[in-house]
Amino acid sequence: MPVYPTSRIKQPLPDLPGTDTPTSPHPKETRRALAYLHDRGAHFVLLADKKPLWKGYLKRRPALETVLHSPELGIVPWSLQNTALDVDRGEPVQLCLFHPPLVVLASGQDGRCHLYYWDTEPRRNGNWDAFGCGGQIRGANGFLRLWHPQSSVNLLFALAHNPNPCMFPADLFQAPATKNYRPPADPGEPFTRQVALPAIDLGEVEPGNRNNSLFDVVRFWAYAAGKPGSMHDWHERVRVYAQSRNVEFRRPLPVDEVDKLALSVSTWVWSGGGPAYHGAWTPEQRRRGGVTWGRMRRYETRKRDAEIVRLVRGGISMRQVAQSFGLSAKMVSKIMRRDGKV
Repeated sequence: MPVYPTSRIKQPLPDLPGTDTPTSPHPKETRRALAYLHDRGAHFVLLADKKPLWKGYLKRRPALETVLHSPELGIVPWSLQNTALDVDRGEPVQLCLFHPPLVVLASGQDGRCHLYYWDTEPRRNGNWDAFGCGGQIRGANGFLRLWHPQSSVNLLFALAHNPNPCMFPADLFQAPATKNYRPPADPGEPFTRQVALPAIDLGEVEPGNRNNSLFDVVRFWAYAAGKPGSMHDWHERVRVYAQSRNVEFRRPLPVDEVDKLALSVSTWVWSGGGPAYHGAWTPEQRRRGGVTWGRMRRYETRKRDAEIVRLVRGGISMRQVAQSFGLSAKMVSKIMRRDGKV
């Protein structure tokens, strides 16, 4: 791997409450760094095979206990007032010379890296290309994986001790800020509330619906279940319950797949999460979302649609109007029925 500027902790970090967790897969110094970053507001993302463990991972920040028990982690850079560049092609030596980052963290085994910068805007995901290299932008709407145990330690030290401004070079490429950014909910007490249980007979579920069906059965049980004193005990209880219900299928799911499902449920509920944002959208939510999206689209095209109505009323055929706007005649007819009252 090329030598890029990095930072390392010079002295051991003192303990924060909750870091003395013998069941954690992370070494002690990493646990301490994760705890300090979490205390600073870091929004960690629990991962499994490089993918988010939670469907609503941008909606809720995991509790520290769940972070310390997750072997694979990512982080939302904006939660630390950073925007980061994921370098997946080229050598960023020139970029680092002209725009020194706050810290450079190695990613993967092939010499790639992540460049972190201070920022004043929560930014959307995007692509970038500068100084002969390129990759993805990650700010408020995405995450970057912490590939190595030392990554969290180096990131913490850079945030605390790097005196340089290290501002994000937004002028180099398109990096617009997000609209209507909403910070995630902070972790709270483990969620416990009786909710309506879905009437699902797992023995009658077809193979294509097994994962979603078991997910709903386990999560709704977990919302109302009593919580033990530790995350480790809670996860084991959820895992055993999930495996016991899995055998009700005519063809049970693989054990490791059920374990991952149980981890998703146990960590979400332990971090204070309930039904909102946890499962897939219900038909009613999809309907409301479709109505909202339709209204947004009509607002964005209102000037175009008004011009279409004017031209058709002026005597130009719908087919000619459709060709001039790059639309189908059927779409122009729909606009006329809706806006032109034809």
